[in-house]
Amino acid sequence: PLNRPVIDPQSGLVTSGYGILQPRVTPSLTTGDEASFLQRVFSVNRGIDPYVFAVSDTYQDILGQGTFTGKGLYDIDAFESALKGRVKENTVLSHDLLEGGYARCALVSDVEVIEDYPTGYNVDVSRHHRWARGDWQLLPYLFSLTKGVSNVTRW
Repeated sequence: PLNRPVIDPQSGLVTSGYGILQPRVTPSLTTGDEASFLQRVFSVNRGIDPYVFAVSDTYQDILGQGTFTGKGLYDIDAFESALKGRVKENTVLSHDLLEGGYARCALVSDVEVIEDYPTGYNVDVSRHHRWARGDWQLLPYLFSLTKGVSNVTRW
């Protein structure tokens, strides 16, 4: 209840609480013959160990709002209200940052999602290339004062 999103009736944005609760994302335990060379090199600190990997989100700790990376629990009504008419479909590849900025995101550090690291270099490079293109697509949103993006998201 303390994190329940509060929606501003005029702007539709989440002004307090959180429309998205995001878990920690940890690389999977792929090992041995199942793991590619790339996974073994870049997917370090694998598995679940809550004592070693207790984490926080610096932005959330300092600014009261975390950075969304695409996985989490959504309050559907808050999410739809916050995003309504703000981002045209299929125009931004890196939409996670905008979604988290409009709907407000909080890290839930005691919940974890396990994710596989890419198996091959070409897959990893393609993913990073897509992310870089998506980051460029965010510039009009980050520099516009009329799109409702918070200063936390701009930072």
